[in-house]
Amino acid sequence: MTGTVVFTIGLSLYPTAINYMAGGVSSPDYGSWKNWLVAFLTLAIVTFVDHFTTGLLKLTSILTGMAGGYIIGCFMGMVDLSPVAQAHIFHTPSFMHFGVGFEPSSCVALGLLFAINAIQAIGDFTATTTGSMDREPTDIELKGAIVGYGCTNVLVRSWVVCPHPVTARMWGLSLRRK
Repeated sequence: MTGTVVFTIGLSLYPTAINYMAGGVSSPDYGSWKNWLVAFLTLAIVTFVDHFTTGLLKLTSILTGMAGGYIIGCFMGMVDLSPVAQAHIFHTPSFMHFGVGFEPSSCVALGLLFAINAIQAIGDFTATTTGSMDREPTDIELKGAIVGYGCTNVLVRSWVVCPHPVTARMWGLSLRRK
């Protein structure tokens, strides 16, 4: 099931990826050869590192490709660092920057996604507890974990910060301890 979901998400992002590879829709040089060259070289770096290296380098194939593409873009004169020079060293996020609005269709979609993510989190919490404590979590522990997960999502979104979803990688760490 997870593979199908990831594949579907990937297919839905395909048009956006093509637009980004072309330089971005609002870019004055949209579709120029330089944009396509950097995009394909970056893709080639990611593919090469993922398929022909091992260890930590293989795990960082996307980061390595991004760094390589950035360096190539620098050499091609495509990187402008003036906004970085003008930026503040430290800037706090603004509370409710985009305001509050409730679009019914968005609420239904996000509610469904949260329910699916909560079910995944139950599996992750169960695997973590089983792997690290040799027992199943109690209903109270699962309830607390899901409520805590929901509260932290609301809190971080109020400050325009990306929420950190519960991931199945946690239980892998707990199993390595044994």
